[in-house]
Amino acid sequence: MKKAVAYARFSSDNQNETSITAQFRAISEYAQKQGITIIHEYIDEARSATTDDRPNFLKMIKDITSGRLEVDYVFVHKLDRFARNRYDSAIYRRELARHGVKLIAVAQPMGDGPESIILESIIEAMAEYYSKNLSNEVKTKMKEHARKATHLGGIPPLGFDVIEENGIKKYIVNEREAEAVRLIFKMIIKGHGYSSIIDTLNKRGFKTKIGKSFGKNSLYEILRNEKYTGTYIFNKAASKRLGKRNNHVRKNDDEIIKIPGAIPAIISKEEWKAVRKIMDSRKLARSRQRSTNIYILTGKAVCGECGAAYTGKSQTAGRNKKKYSLYSCTAKKQKRTCTNKDIRKEILENYVLDEIAKLLDPINVDEFAERIQRRYEELYKDSCQEIEQITNAITELKNRMDKLFELIEKGNADPTIVGPRLNGLAKEKETMENRLMRLESQYRTPLTKKQIANYLKLNQHALIDRQDMLACKRLTDAYVEEVVIYPDQVKVIFKFPMSDALNSGGGGPYLTLNASINKDAIFMKYG
Repeated sequence: MKKAVAYARFSSDNQNETSITAQFRAISEYAQKQGITIIHEYIDEARSATTDDRPNFLKMIKDITSGRLEVDYVFVHKLDRFARNRYDSAIYRRELARHGVKLIAVAQPMGDGPESIILESIIEAMAEYYSKNLSNEVKTKMKEHARKATHLGGIPPLGFDVIEENGIKKYIVNEREAEAVRLIFKMIIKGHGYSSIIDTLNKRGFKTKIGKSFGKNSLYEILRNEKYTGTYIFNKAASKRLGKRNNHVRKNDDEIIKIPGAIPAIISKEEWKAVRKIMDSRKLARSRQRSTNIYILTGKAVCGECGAAYTGKSQTAGRNKKKYSLYSCTAKKQKRTCTNKDIRKEILENYVLDEIAKLLDPINVDEFAERIQRRYEELYKDSCQEIEQITNAITELKNRMDKLFELIEKGNADPTIVGPRLNGLAKEKETMENRLMRLESQYRTPLTKKQIANYLKLNQHALIDRQDMLACKRLTDAYVEEVVIYPDQVKVIFKFPMSDALNSGGGGPYLTLNASINKDAIFMKYG
């Protein structure tokens, strides 16, 4: 019998345990119909799918990839329960696929055809759009609180504690920690390096805010934090890129909320300016020249000789020390156990993108769009039914609440007894309204064939232009299962049979290049 694990989560946007129960109920019913046994359930409460701060999700991935659990499927209720970020979704799906495990959203059964793969990427894009809209609404509210210099969650910086007064969380100085902060700034001004500062802090028994020994990264964050001058700062870190936040990159000044003198100062502005000047002058040349290349086949390119991953690297060669971007076998780089050759980044990536271009040939767009639209209509119909059910349930809750209010007004009920029940109904109604808002934002109107065709044409544009590497990576994540690099050939394996996509009939489960492609020939074609 086939086995599966189930994953459910509710985020912090007023969902609760009822949401988890409903998700598992739907998953259980689907598993019973398919004759599949669920051997374990994973739950994350009040977590967002846009971050990796989901301990039980990560535990599920580890349990599967480590071999502790042997399953055939991971069940979720809908795709946005797995991830609202296409990059993270692709990475974790890839990990599951490597171990023969398939992700199934029981409320959004996609099927196995090429139109299902493309529709899945469209739905993930819609979920990501919803998540970003919700994030913008949350940020707007947070900015209002930020203008009052309120602590907005998370761990305060070293040197500060947070107290609550009249419902507002304020920063206060933690004198013991502040001593460490002042020491760090003074030692930098005197010319000490990070290693010397770390040794001094450890000898004096200082710890980071979470009780660990200091490291170079923790020092960097302290030395760059303008809050120590008494300036409240919000919205400084740049948005995530490829699913990760880089705290070393900041937003434009007009996007940042800064309120001088809003919190207690630990160091002077003169010390702050002196340290900034020193740190800027210490930047190493290699950090200024660090590559910003995006390797679109990361996680997909593997060595045909040893099975290790092919990953990106930079290398200089030739009399003029020209810099090249390459894909190289990790076993060759790290363990010296493989002799498979490196391959130029632009050559391999252009070859794979050419194969995707064949799939998205304009000749196929209309037919693809029609097939995708038919599949979406089925999902849209199911969601409309759910919208109707939730709308009716909200109406029923309103009626029940009105009756309780009427009993209180007429003096026929004790408010101290009825009040808690009213609060419970109000919370249940709020949860349903949030669910309704989510569904309506995603399925307010059905996708038309023209809209889907336009989406596919945008993909075509990315394939023609090839300057937007993030767009190219999304394409490879959506359509390519694996790229296998042998000494004398490269195989591109799609997530579905190419013959299915092109309606040419026949074909095996994967697209394999119809000839051994000599790497020198590839160089000739693209070089």
